[in-house]
Amino acid sequence: MARDESLDSLRELLLKYKAGDFLRKKLGENAFRSAEPGEMSSMAIRIGLFGYTGAGKSSFVNSVAKALVDRDYLPAVTQTGGGEGTIALETFFHDYGFRLVDTRGFMSMESWEEKELFAILYGSLSDCDIIERGEGQPAYGPGGCNVQKGPLSEQVHVVLWFVKATDVRLDQDSYTMKTEFIRKHLFTLGVNIIPLITFSDKMDLAKKESLTSKAKELCDPSVRKSQEPYFITNYTPENSQNYEKSHQESVLRAIKEAIYQGERSLRSRQIKRSFKK
Repeated sequence: MARDESLDSLRELLLKYKAGDFLRKKLGENAFRSAEPGEMSSMAIRIGLFGYTGAGKSSFVNSVAKALVDRDYLPAVTQTGGGEGTIALETFFHDYGFRLVDTRGFMSMESWEEKELFAILYGSLSDCDIIERGEGQPAYGPGGCNVQKGPLSEQVHVVLWFVKATDVRLDQDSYTMKTEFIRKHLFTLGVNIIPLITFSDKMDLAKKESLTSKAKELCDPSVRKSQEPYFITNYTPENSQNYEKSHQESVLRAIKEAIYQGERSLRSRQIKRSFKK
């Protein structure tokens, strides 16, 4: 989708957005004819935020709030690391036609992390549900074959994959290996991955091309139709007095692209569901 919209036009578009708007404009009013009665009226595109702890996922929630409605979304900054314990599934922007689903990383891929991953992807966890983390939590098995899938409205429709521009692990094979598991299951579910490169203001510009290639490879190893990454500078306490308009535009353009890709995934899953009936 176009990346040249102004901040004001992006705000207006996203504030008025209702699930299905983009594909209806492109394909016509019957774009979601496979939806169940009333399904689209209560639908919101769910955007999963994936990446290592510290990659800027929670700060991105704050950045979207700042860019969209010019205010802070302070609850998001309390997100902590991906260790064991009890947490609640956090989602944001309930007043709009999309949701951001903040996760705490899925990078060690212990069995209990697999369980959490499948539960979020397949919608068996609802907003604010409690997630138990740690050893002793049952796994769903290879491929999440035993997971109880929730309705499409609760499933993740698209993923924003956060890559920190200054992360030295990008050049390590272990980074790619740990993300391969997640990529496979996102592909199986029909979820597109959009790479976001954060901390772009601290990036070595001489490495931008290689960083772009690495981010695309992480999200789609075949690089056949890889999604071009978005370079993001998040809204933080350090830049709160001078959060540039161009940074805000980049954040909202990434959200717009995610919504479009999420609509495509939702429509595809609705069609597949109709064939099974």
